[in-house]
Amino acid sequence: MGGIDIIPYDKSMEEEIQKYRLKDGQEMFVLHPKTAIDLCWGDEERQPFVLMISAKIVGFFILHSGEGVRPFSKQANAVLLRAFSIDALEQGKGYAKTIMRTLPSFVSSRYPDAKELVLAVNKKNNAARSLYEDAYFHFTGRSMDGRSGMQDIMVYQLRKNTKVRR
Repeated sequence: MGGIDIIPYDKSMEEEIQKYRLKDGQEMFVLHPKTAIDLCWGDEERQPFVLMISAKIVGFFILHSGEGVRPFSKQANAVLLRAFSIDALEQGKGYAKTIMRTLPSFVSSRYPDAKELVLAVNKKNNAARSLYEDAYFHFTGRSMDGRSGMQDIMVYQLRKNTKVRR
């Protein structure tokens, strides 16, 4: 995976997560990992992960399964990617592209019954949309209101012979 490890978040990483920085302007599109992690406690359907290189956190995301995915996908076995970000000091090094291209196999290994990986991208976040399209995510034709405006729903099919439900 290009030297990037995907590790489940645990409390021992809290101090390093506090130091994590979003690039100026990104906070309108993505939650800071600490805020996102706080939303995970008590919700077994949300699993936070960190991206690490040489024991340093360079990125973060949440995988959300179960009922919380329903507003984003009609697929019963979908997994939702939430709060994906790369630390501001680590951007521009290709980490996001590397992770997005390897994430489907990671999701399939963690959620063997998953049929699709779904995400919501803000219509104004052209950089993220381009990243997701390069990683073979496709716009479903559906949009929904998000905390910073309209978001397009994008999907990556994890299994062959499954149809995107709109």
